[in-house]
Amino acid sequence: MKFLLQQGWGMLGLDIEFIRADFASGVILSPRVYTPEQLERHSSEMRGLGATLLFDPQFYEPRTEREKLLSYPYWDGLDFDTATFDASRLSQFCENVIEYQVNTLNVSHGVIPGRYTNSINEEWLEMHHEFAETAASLNLDIPLYASIALGPDVIYNQEALYNLLDEITGYPVDGIYFVFRPPQDRFFVRDEGFLYNLLDAFLSLRLQKKDLILGYANQQSLIFATAGVAKIASGNFRNTRHFNPEIFDEQDESVMQRGIWYYHPRSLSEFRVDSLRLAYRRGLRDLFGPTCDYCRELIDAQDPGSVRWGEREAFRHFLYELNRQWLELDAENHSELIDRLRNVFSEATTSMNELRSRAFVLGERAFAECLDCTIGALEAFVEDRKDDIERIETQEDTN
Repeated sequence: MKFLLQQGWGMLGLDIEFIRADFASGVILSPRVYTPEQLERHSSEMRGLGATLLFDPQFYEPRTEREKLLSYPYWDGLDFDTATFDASRLSQFCENVIEYQVNTLNVSHGVIPGRYTNSINEEWLEMHHEFAETAASLNLDIPLYASIALGPDVIYNQEALYNLLDEITGYPVDGIYFVFRPPQDRFFVRDEGFLYNLLDAFLSLRLQKKDLILGYANQQSLIFATAGVAKIASGNFRNTRHFNPEIFDEQDESVMQRGIWYYHPRSLSEFRVDSLRLAYRRGLRDLFGPTCDYCRELIDAQDPGSVRWGEREAFRHFLYELNRQWLELDAENHSELIDRLRNVFSEATTSMNELRSRAFVLGERAFAECLDCTIGALEAFVEDRKDDIERIETQEDTN
């Protein structure tokens, strides 16, 4: 199990801090938020610290006008048009992207460009097949991951999803870098059928011996460990914990819901510091924690509102705890992993019930909104695919 940092605004220092402290194993670099010069310097720092290093080309919206994205050399001369962007131009573009990653950034894993889609068509399939074939033909000595970025309509449509899986399992790549847009752009998925289809898809890819990196992950993503996902990536602001392709277009410069939040790992929820302040006044202090170096001053205070605990501390605390929770799922076999995950959700249920029983308002970032569907998807998937889950274990034991 590995935890990666999904790079967002203001994460250069956080990257260094977490890699040095071994709170993450690597970084997925983002051209959306940093210039080539910044990332080239930062990649050198990351390599010096021994980090796993990836670069997401962020080709999700190829007609973008975002200046930072377009400042990267592989965009030079690119006039994206599905009518004229033929196989030779696709191949050259992909080669330029990979060569930039390898020759300039010296990445440890190569990420092939991929376009976001909410409806699979022949042009999309041909583009991604050509990208995969081109990257493989370069005969690099690093693992290659195909980018697959899907919208909710594709994931809801089981037949379309299975047809897509048939295609991408044949790609000559080592793994898949997978990102998905949740229904209604909600932070948490509230539909167990949607989660079930994702679990099913991930397991199918793993059975074909494709490694998986799940990008833009959050605490609900813990469920995907049951399908053999061993690597997740998450970041600071909510738009690095929840994939929305619109942020790669020119007009969106915002970050989601600015505010100071405390991540409560026991309930898998986030609460405003002001809510903690009132809770402490009412004698509910024992319901919060556990403490770590990133939250001790806040949690141990008599009055949380008196503590200077801002975005910096909140982001680091969230990522530290998510990393801890993810790594704690690592087990000798999937049966034990599933039991550990069940315990996580059982503790979340108990914790939220305790908070409610003492008149604490859970608020807009409570895991309560998706708890039942997450557990439902987990239990249905484990029941239906238990034999295939055991096959993943056998494959891993023989590798």
